[in-house]
Amino acid sequence: MAELPLSCDALVLTPAELEQRLNDGSRMAMELKSDLRWLL
Repeated sequence: MAELPLSCDALVLTPAELEQRLNDGSRMAMELKSDLRWLL
């Protein structure tokens, strides 16, 4: 994460947690859908 060009926090979810969060209709779901990035 130190190489990222901006300050950010890591959000670590299991695949099931991510799917649930993306489909719950919350504001966080909307933000994740627009800003989600995968780091491997």
